[in-house]
Amino acid sequence: MAVFLSPFIIVVSIIVDLISLPNILLKSSNAFEHKYQLSADRLSNIQIDVVMLTFTKIFYGQNW
Repeated sequence: MAVFLSPFIIVVSIIVDLISLPNILLKSSNAFEHKYQLSADRLSNIQIDVVMLTFTKIFYGQNW
């Protein structure tokens, strides 16, 4: 049953993606910037230091 339904499900999935993806990708960035700024303003300097230290450990490994 999966062999016969797979092509149909794939085609439907591609059609749904083609219809919905442009709406997501072409949205205005104003809302994103507003949300990002709100979340960045909530972090204190100590919290930013902790986040940056974590990223440093992730990207450079244990020998950072």
